[in-house]
Amino acid sequence: MTTNPQAIDQVGKDYLDLTHPIDWATFCSHPSNKPTDVPFILNGWKYATNGYIAIRRPSTQPPSQTPTLPWPPIESVFAWPEDLAFLPTPGIVGDPKLIECPHCNGHRRQPVQCCTCKGTGSCTCSRCQGEHDCGKCRGNGEVYTGAPCNRCRASGKVLTVPDQRWAGCTIDGTLYMLMESLPRLTIAARAWTMKDTTRPFLCFRFAGDGQGVLAAMGWIEGAKP
Repeated sequence: MTTNPQAIDQVGKDYLDLTHPIDWATFCSHPSNKPTDVPFILNGWKYATNGYIAIRRPSTQPPSQTPTLPWPPIESVFAWPEDLAFLPTPGIVGDPKLIECPHCNGHRRQPVQCCTCKGTGSCTCSRCQGEHDCGKCRGNGEVYTGAPCNRCRASGKVLTVPDQRWAGCTIDGTLYMLMESLPRLTIAARAWTMKDTTRPFLCFRFAGDGQGVLAAMGWIEGAKP
């Protein structure tokens, strides 16, 4: 009897999703920029990114529409130096704290543009023609009536940790904690810079031939190569 290799590969991917599940949606939002909303499939890889951290893992699913990202072409950030050595992570340094979710401001739902003021935050009085704060969004230009917030999983609260240090650079604590949630994580022993940028990037690997890239906040003084 002839066995279909593609069928075996698909079974392996399905088994992988069960044994090493990843909450892909949490990698698609960040409080300081608009999320890409959903993971996507491109050239045999499943991707998720929020513009500051990107992960991918081999996938047999059909290609999906690639969102417009605040990155260079998504595949280019995975063009790693060939001599990188990977080590187990040292874990998170510092005590985590529970704070109000900065993405939904504790409302548990994602913000969407206010339909009354069209996102401007102000309205014109029909009587005196004066400008005043929009009554619906209270001058914010947004209302929290969208989908459940995937940053806090609709709880209104998130854990935060102090900024971390690794390989001579400083890493946003929230992004580092997100990276630490991945199964069987290893991280490159040194940071690297992409073409036309001085910002350090950290590469990492995780279960199921997964790969990831994280944009660090900057170099520690005296550590820049």
